[in-house]
Amino acid sequence: MKNLAVTAIALSLTPGSAFAGTTVQSCNRTVTLDAPRERAISDDVNLTEMMPVLGLADRMVRYTGISGRKTLDEEMRTGVEELPKLSAKYPPKEVIVGADADFFFAGRNYGMKVGGAVTPETLAPCGIQVCELTGSCTRIMDKDRASIEDMFSDLINLVKIFGVEDRAEDLVSA
Repeated sequence: MKNLAVTAIALSLTPGSAFAGTTVQSCNRTVTLDAPRERAISDDVNLTEMMPVLGLADRMVRYTGISGRKTLDEEMRTGVEELPKLSAKYPPKEVIVGADADFFFAGRNYGMKVGGAVTPETLAPCGIQVCELTGSCTRIMDKDRASIEDMFSDLINLVKIFGVEDRAEDLVSA
């Protein structure tokens, strides 16, 4: 299954493309980036685990939404355990902004309550771009239930957002 995800990532990328103007689909929005993200916050276990798997722990400044019974997989927490936890549950907008992040990877009702104060629209004026967990988009738009293809989409989005296409290619060749 892991090889299938990596292959899907590699096949979706265009080697050597310029980064400026890179776009990803996030729920019902198209997110356009002018540069790779450098200071990320992730929310919840599955979103946080995707970051180190792609070698992105060094681009994280904080994580949130992991406490109590929720723990990171031992093999996937390298580099994350040193990061400060931002909050145990939904972080307030002011806390996210105060962490000096340029990217928030969360889901609808995974870090961003539907109808709450933390949304892509409220974080944008603060210079923080948001990519939602694809499987959570069902909470704000007409979409089929979460699937394995949604996970592939999230991994592809992360590779593009952070400009690390070479890491996906390295994983495929390994």
